[in-house]
Amino acid sequence: MIIVQWVQSSSLSHPASLPSKKSLQVSGSGSRVRVQSPSPSRCRGSSYDSRGRSGYRGTAIELGTEIHQRHANEKEEMQELNVKFAVYIEKVQALEQQNAALQAQLASLQNRYKGGPTGIAEEYELKFKEVRELIETLTNEKGAADIERGYIEEEIEVWRLKLEEELALKEEAEIILREFRQDVDNATLQKAELERRIEQLVAEIEFLKKLHDEEVADLMKQIEDSKITAEMDGDRPDLAAYLRNMRAEIEAVAARNVQEAEKWYKAKFDTLKEHAGKHEEQMKTMKDEITTFHNQVTDLQNQIDGLRARNAALEQQLEDMEMSHLDKVGGLEDVIVQLETQLCETKLEMTKYLQDYQELLHIKLKLDAEIATYRKLLEGEEQRLGIPLLNLTTPLPFSYEISPTVKPLLLPLATAAHFFVITSLDPCLRSYHLHNEIVLVCLDDTSNKAEQIASVLLQGLHSLPTLSRCFV
Repeated sequence: MIIVQWVQSSSLSHPASLPSKKSLQVSGSGSRVRVQSPSPSRCRGSSYDSRGRSGYRGTAIELGTEIHQRHANEKEEMQELNVKFAVYIEKVQALEQQNAALQAQLASLQNRYKGGPTGIAEEYELKFKEVRELIETLTNEKGAADIERGYIEEEIEVWRLKLEEELALKEEAEIILREFRQDVDNATLQKAELERRIEQLVAEIEFLKKLHDEEVADLMKQIEDSKITAEMDGDRPDLAAYLRNMRAEIEAVAARNVQEAEKWYKAKFDTLKEHAGKHEEQMKTMKDEITTFHNQVTDLQNQIDGLRARNAALEQQLEDMEMSHLDKVGGLEDVIVQLETQLCETKLEMTKYLQDYQELLHIKLKLDAEIATYRKLLEGEEQRLGIPLLNLTTPLPFSYEISPTVKPLLLPLATAAHFFVITSLDPCLRSYHLHNEIVLVCLDDTSNKAEQIASVLLQGLHSLPTLSRCFV
């Protein structure tokens, strides 16, 4: 911060106050330099002192009562100003204490969060690490579950193919069984047909036997009837022998027919019985195979149901783990958002406090400027009235520190008497023109503008308007 104090007489009629007799004093180092000219009491020459004392001594005697009254009023005003100034000082001290508390709170927050969101990230780094490890574990478990599910699906596909093959074999066996049943039905029909034919043949044989017996009986009767003729005709052929031979031939033919019929019937019956036995064995074998296939299908279906249930349980477990993970991540994100919100609110509060503090500093600056103006007016009045001057050559009391991080504010034109505020073109400089003094404030502590301004003032600026125009 640079404070340049330039004292110049308010009247151009005093030759002692010309810039040729002004001198500059530069004090300070770094970013704070004070350039100070002598006080008004030092700048005024002896001619002004002798003329002022001799010119106003008679007037002071004539207006003694009025002057004393005015002086008493001025003292009362000064007392009131002193009271206000004391109240203002107390207020400034309270604000400084509040600012110190806020700075301590800010330092505590900065130590807690280590400078901002990075501190929060470091604070929750362990939790994030645990969450990442949990995510990796869940990812690995999910991958293992996916691999196991793939194996299970492959196994299910293999068993499904086997089931399809067994079902195809079952359908083929059922087709063969239906064919065998049709063969059995055909054999049964043939058996019934043969039995019917056997019955017909037996009936025919019985009929032929009966017919044969009747014919034999007729022949025997004819033979008995012809005995008389045979006895009478002894020279005739032997009919009985002929009939006996015929009867023997007929009986032989009948016996042969019966034997052949029985033999054919027996052979046919044995053939049908053999076919029926073979079909029964095949039917039994097919029934056993069908039962075995049915049991295998049942076992495979049970295994498939078990694998599906296991797969569903694994998928449900995986979904539950993902939901739990999402809930934990959502909770952590909510905590982070809440902390960031609190941090933003804290920053806004700190910004508000800094703005309030800056406004109070500017108010303090204005009040100090008013006090300095009143002081100058009182000094001028005391000099005019011939009252001994007090030692008021102390530098202006309104020097203050502003952090380099605080952005400079645009100060409005003051309405107080005998001073106004000029805003510098340089954003890091502020110039305050107080009656016959000018105060420069540099907000950038890191620059060398203090030394530059001091050197410029020492090298050739000779008047207050020139110095003021440098910063308009």
